[in-house]
Amino acid sequence: MLLIYKNTTTRIRLWLELSLYELKFVKVEDSAKLTADRITRIHAIFQTLTLLLAEKESISTKEWLQKALFYTIELFARILGTNLKECVAELTADLFDESENLLKVDPNVRSEIKPIFIKFIQIGLDDLYNPKSEEFGVLENIKQCLKIFDYIEEEFEKMNKEVIYLRSPIHDMLIDRSPINNAFEILKNVWNMFQETYFESALESGSIETMKSVCLQISSEQEKLKALTDDLKRD
Repeated sequence: MLLIYKNTTTRIRLWLELSLYELKFVKVEDSAKLTADRITRIHAIFQTLTLLLAEKESISTKEWLQKALFYTIELFARILGTNLKECVAELTADLFDESENLLKVDPNVRSEIKPIFIKFIQIGLDDLYNPKSEEFGVLENIKQCLKIFDYIEEEFEKMNKEVIYLRSPIHDMLIDRSPINNAFEILKNVWNMFQETYFESALESGSIETMKSVCLQISSEQEKLKALTDDLKRD
């Protein structure tokens, strides 16, 4: 029975390692379905390993699983953060650039993988990590950061609506270009903020302060952009 357990666990561990290796090379332009399918498969593997661990306690297997889960969560967080950052790059490009050279990102990646990401965090909090451990604290921080991430996304979507209006052909014949120029300055500020804060790493490391700072700044810039477009609509 012990031999069967070891062989089964070894095979599943190998399957997980191969799946994580594949996930490591996920491209930001990959479709939401492709990325979600990979992550769902990894979640199923973790669930199986957790069940095996519950049936027969193994310190070495648990330690390996703890490290694998932490690594997996870091990968997922980076995928989420990078996806949003690349969407910001698209949004903040020159307002009248044809954007042919920009990377096309599937924004649905975030909505597809966030629910699964939360499940991974709960596996760590409920089954694998001691509440007094450093890893448990980091996962709690990542969980809080994910809530702030949702607010950042909301502000981004509001800003996206304003940019769609600013890109409208109705502004092609404007004599006074200052509103458009001012809008582009606001967008540059947003992009610079995402770069300077290393946003794609903030969620991964559970940096609550960085996430709060980004949330407040993008909200402020969004309000400025809206005020500017409101003025354009009145003219």
